[in-house]
Amino acid sequence: MGYLCRLFFRILILPWFRLVYRVRRLEAHHVPSEGGVLLMPNHVTYIDGFIYYIAATRKPRYVISDKYAASPAFGWFIKLFRAIPIDRSRPRDAIDKTAEALKAGDVVCIFPEGGLTRSGVINDLKRGFELIVKRSGAVAVPMYVDGLWESIFSYERQSYIKKKPRHIPCRTQVAFGKPIEAKDISSQAVFEGMLEASVDAFAKRRCFEKNFEMALLKALKKSRRQLFSHERRQGRDPREWTRAQMLAIASAIARRWAHNPADSRSRIGIMLPPGPMASVLNLGLYLAGKTPVNLPYELRAEQVEQLAGQMDELGIRTVITANALMSNLVDFWRGDEGRFIDITTELTAPGTLIMSQENLFSWVEPTWLASWRLDLKGRDRHREAIGMIESPDGEAIFLSSAELHRNTVQAISADFIRPGDVILSESPMHNIVGQLMQLWVPILNVGRTVGRSFSERQDPEALKALAAEQKVNLTAGNLGLYDHLESLADLPDLRQIMVFDSEADAETLEELENRIGKPITPCWDFHGRIATMSLPPEVNQPEGTLKRMNRKLGSVGRFLPGVAGKQIDGHFHVRFDSTLVKNTSDLEEEDNNKGKKKEKQPLQIESWLPVSDEAYIDAEGFLFLKKPAEKKVEVVDEEAEVDGEASD
Repeated sequence: MGYLCRLFFRILILPWFRLVYRVRRLEAHHVPSEGGVLLMPNHVTYIDGFIYYIAATRKPRYVISDKYAASPAFGWFIKLFRAIPIDRSRPRDAIDKTAEALKAGDVVCIFPEGGLTRSGVINDLKRGFELIVKRSGAVAVPMYVDGLWESIFSYERQSYIKKKPRHIPCRTQVAFGKPIEAKDISSQAVFEGMLEASVDAFAKRRCFEKNFEMALLKALKKSRRQLFSHERRQGRDPREWTRAQMLAIASAIARRWAHNPADSRSRIGIMLPPGPMASVLNLGLYLAGKTPVNLPYELRAEQVEQLAGQMDELGIRTVITANALMSNLVDFWRGDEGRFIDITTELTAPGTLIMSQENLFSWVEPTWLASWRLDLKGRDRHREAIGMIESPDGEAIFLSSAELHRNTVQAISADFIRPGDVILSESPMHNIVGQLMQLWVPILNVGRTVGRSFSERQDPEALKALAAEQKVNLTAGNLGLYDHLESLADLPDLRQIMVFDSEADAETLEELENRIGKPITPCWDFHGRIATMSLPPEVNQPEGTLKRMNRKLGSVGRFLPGVAGKQIDGHFHVRFDSTLVKNTSDLEEEDNNKGKKKEKQPLQIESWLPVSDEAYIDAEGFLFLKKPAEKKVEVVDEEAEVDGEASD
């Protein structure tokens, strides 16, 4: 009878389910073809079991709380999928039942987080599965499902089910991690395996199959009347641009630099304080196929020579800046004559006729026609997109178009930044925080950016007044943004205060939090990309849900979706990208140079970036960049923790 029920389910119900949820399976060969296997995925929605049933090559049994087994609404699920009901009050029996199923050669799926994520990222893991694997001798396979956070069955938009779906169909990627033998099982190994699987799953999102330029163009044409940026200026009216105006100005700059460039080189320097003018210039040059390289704009006399040397090495001979900054850049150029262009001159260079055309096109032109006119569709996704030099004595960081696209989507793919957020950030554009928060994230997220002109930044009270007036939801910057700033507790719209400062210790952050009167959320950017974020504590959690820790002062937060971290030879590493495959034509050329004949095979390169030997991930999944002076060892009753691993 059970077989007939499962057949009925596969033939009559699953096809309808597949119409709504398009599941892409990755690395399924990591699941052994026989023997007991414990699948351990992240837990995002109430329908995760159906997704894994579609994705798995060997159909799994689920560990589920017996309170659901007694319910008529869920009892059929127990019989249909041969689920293993457990009594949360009797963890030892639960361990025995699950271990017996694995010993019998079954595939069993448990959710090691113990409950649904309420932030869109992996929470801490309950450790009872370690005892199950050790007792059964089974293989553990960590998993990661990506794309379900936008399902109506997740907690996205702080609600389950009672919301409209964002996309139909909902495109989902399920990645199977590398199997872990029973002798190597640990909570840390499984957590790291889930993070690694998240990188592979995230990289296979369908949105990355199109280039970033097309995504930006399409996003800007949404809600054209909506305000994109607001800049408060001293003694003058604020500078405000709608999304249509932003697109028009950027398109005019792109046309000028693509067809009649002031410099034929690909890299163009930008030395401007953060604000809408720096943002639109970056966007325009990027759409033109150039590489805007953002430079530090506050320089001491001895730093000018250092930066000039970097410009010479990078082949940059044109810098767009403001007249007010040029007085500090006398005798800047070395060798061949370079030049500065004033930003005001640059913005007026396209002329009245072209600007009028672009203003009209931004309203009436369809996306496909705009992409053809600006020659965007055939762009290489792996071309050099932006450059950043954070300090004159630092190294330049360049991101490809694909890397910039991925990191922008990562920042908005969980609950850290919500659609339509009003973001106040004054981080410089030569830092990825400034780049994402003032330009790329508001474009894709249909949000708005708020800031002050350079001359307005001496008055901290102006920051508070601006946040109140513009109903800011989120602020992002280092500790300097909040210097001398008093209480923000009376700003009801301000939901999140992001602090990007890896050197700040817990005491400093706590003092800041007490002073401004709102909880802060530490974050971390590394190697030109934002890697971790955290959330303020939840005040009102739905009844019956697990209490989750969303941040720790002293930690820089949890990894964004599609970012992984682990210890390699005692040194902590971070990985942003999926495994790279070197071009086979390059391999053939290398072999010919050696005078040997060799069969061409793709070369896989693991793109792990070293951080430090002090960094580590704690038991709750938070990243710490420094080890505490004294770390206590906590004894955990492994058997008592299995009760949290039942399915919701």
